[in-house]
Amino acid sequence: MNPRPITLNKPILGGILTTALNDQVTALHPCKGVKTPTVPKKPLRIVSPEEFDQLYSALPTEETHLLAETAIESGMRWGELTELRIKTSTSSTAS
Repeated sequence: MNPRPITLNKPILGGILTTALNDQVTALHPCKGVKTPTVPKKPLRIVSPEEFDQLYSALPTEETHLLAETAIESGMRWGELTELRIKTSTSSTAS
């Protein structure tokens, strides 16, 4: 099994077994002292200014240009970017 799912699932199993120990369902905690494998870090790939310019010029609309500018300037993740909404003002003028 990959180290990543082991590292992510051990706390869940540990919580279940801690509850079993506290409720006196078991007399020992099988997760105590178990070491998880280290998860290697994926190297971060940073887009160069030339690559960004190439990508930016290939975008089809002004909206996608704005989205790319917002992403690169703010550092938002994709899920955060897709939840942005344009707020329209509903100012009414009296006649």
